Amino acid sequence: MEEYKENVMDIERTFLKERVFTLSSLSVKLSDYFYMLPEINYLIEKILTDNCTGGQVIDLLQMRLLTGHTVLQDMYKRILKYTYKVLFHQIIAWIVYGKLLDFYNEFFIYRVENKKADSLNKGFEIQFKESKPENQASVRKFEVHSF
Repeated sequence: MEEYKENVMDIERTFLKERVFTLSSLSVKLSDYFYMLPEINYLIEKILTDNCTGGQVIDLLQMRLLTGHTVLQDMYKRILKYTYKVLFHQIIAWIVYGKLLDFYNEFFIYRVENKKADSLNKGFEIQFKESKPENQASVRKFEVHSF
């Protein structure tokens, strides 16, 4: 959105400097956003309607990245860059430091409170166990990313 704001401010500066304003020049300068803004709206609606979280959001972004439109591909690549950054921080925190940084219950690895709760969650049968019961974790079904 910073790029969009910069473009709008550039159009305003040009108008104030040259005192020339045509709809065709405005349309040309903002043409990429005619594709991006409806796509962002669709993405937000889809995430909210389907209640997508974590891996589902990444999978949705990956699927939308396959569009043939280069402007939209670039947009989705930028969004995925920051989405993966969060995912990789969570993975590193879990693997290196043994911490699950999952404030919204979206990470594909979750802490197992007890075996009954884990069987209700329908996660994979795989469990990562350490010597202490509070350090048990499991992998959520349908949350392992396909990247």
